[in-house]
Amino acid sequence: MAALVIVVGVLAGVSSAHLLEDSVLGLNEVTWQNERAKIYLGSPSVLKLATGDILVSLDHFGSGFSEARNASVYRSRDNGTTWQHDGWVQSQYWANMFQLDPKSPDVYMIGTNDSRPSAAKISKSRDGGATWSAADSAIIATGTAGIYSTSGFETGPTPALLASDGVVYRAVELQPPPSQWPKTYQAVMLSANASSDLLQAANWRVSQPLPFDPSWLPASWGELTNPGYMEGNAVEGPNGEIYDVLRLNSMPVPGNKAILLQYNPTTGALTFRKALDLPGGHTKFVIHRDPVTKLYMTLSNNNTVLGNPLYFDQRNILTLCVSTDVENWTIVGTLLYDDTGLAPDDSVRYTGFHYVDWQIDGADLIYVIRTAYRGAESYHNSNRITFKRLVGFRSYLPGQHSGGATAVVTGTGFSIEALQDNSTAFSNRGYVWIDIPPSLLRQPALAFTMLAGGGNASLSVQVAAAGMLYVGTADLAMTIALETEGFIALDPTLMSMRYTDADATKLYLFAKSAKSGEAVVVPQGGWTGSIVIGDLRKE
Repeated sequence: MAALVIVVGVLAGVSSAHLLEDSVLGLNEVTWQNERAKIYLGSPSVLKLATGDILVSLDHFGSGFSEARNASVYRSRDNGTTWQHDGWVQSQYWANMFQLDPKSPDVYMIGTNDSRPSAAKISKSRDGGATWSAADSAIIATGTAGIYSTSGFETGPTPALLASDGVVYRAVELQPPPSQWPKTYQAVMLSANASSDLLQAANWRVSQPLPFDPSWLPASWGELTNPGYMEGNAVEGPNGEIYDVLRLNSMPVPGNKAILLQYNPTTGALTFRKALDLPGGHTKFVIHRDPVTKLYMTLSNNNTVLGNPLYFDQRNILTLCVSTDVENWTIVGTLLYDDTGLAPDDSVRYTGFHYVDWQIDGADLIYVIRTAYRGAESYHNSNRITFKRLVGFRSYLPGQHSGGATAVVTGTGFSIEALQDNSTAFSNRGYVWIDIPPSLLRQPALAFTMLAGGGNASLSVQVAAAGMLYVGTADLAMTIALETEGFIALDPTLMSMRYTDADATKLYLFAKSAKSGEAVVVPQGGWTGSIVIGDLRKE
């Protein structure tokens, strides 16, 4: 096993981060903490700057951590491959980073000023996150904050929403005494005009707290053991509504539930709207809307084993989920899973890919993960913060391929057929396609080049109208040849398909954003060859 390059201790100045070599998950390590010190890493937030730098902030917690509750800031100058510790933000905790203007060097961080019920606090860097002055920070809301015997705010690194009405919204929770996690949390929405000075407390509005009410829940759920909500997301609805979508502790109901509140900017009141089915709603999640597809997305920990109490807080699987309306959610696929070889129950106990924050970076999605993995003492007590990039994320989303490349295919040894589940896969076998990704299933169907298994086809593609062009092959030795033609390998946990031979063989998928008039030669190899998928016709 390759040795990990690590930083021992939490106050080291440089993190010699790298791609984890004892893993197949493609994780870049931002920082690592020796779990024997009883110090753990949490609450990551990620922000890509116009300079190309990527910032990650995080917290430390645990019985071994006695330092001040300062947020640590790390920076990558090489697109997330390596990371350097830049410094700390004093008395800032459970915070997310955001910008009002991506072209500006101003970076904000908003959360609380301690790791217990405390004041809501905002900090500002004027130089792209390089330095953070205490003079550029402010307490913007208090309960009677500071210790558990008095009321204060708690939160997680959830979004600061810059809405279309020109207002910044940030959901937090008030924790009044006597506190009982999570029953006594009360939802609160903070808001301020984006054009105002966010460092002035007078510019912030604090909504009336809304306590959780068990009567909101469907009677069919039965009695929950310890219901409550927390770590809300400020989200703008399709018609400009302002929502607060909160994590719900729903035990013993499987943990795929959440609560939707609606905020009224006129009255400043939050009201209950709906209990949601949201995969992974039992752990902290982050919701953003893709401005291109208009889909709402989240990366969450889907509860996969129903009825087993051990799995009620399962965090060893990370899924990508989408919604058109904030209320109805669909799993697109799995982003991360436990590759350690642990038995399933032990994996749930010791592995966690959770508290994910993410951002759209052009055609890609970048995300940072609170990671309990390979040595963590529990799934909760994370020993790493890791980073990953989902290249060409829109290629995985359902309903996004009506603009598939229109192309003419020439060559030998193929026919053009409709791509559908349970349709014939090869001209000389009775195998059929199964597990076609939802993003490739549409009406009218996309087409594929049906080949003879073990045959000797030749395929050339002339693109008539721009769009996405896909190639599938079971032979990973074709990767270099396909990349030479401009195809990008798609994540097989999200995008692959199978045919029904004895092994249910997987086809790995590659994508290319093809331009009108472009000519593409499709390299062939292996028994399956390389099939082409798109809006195709034969000449």
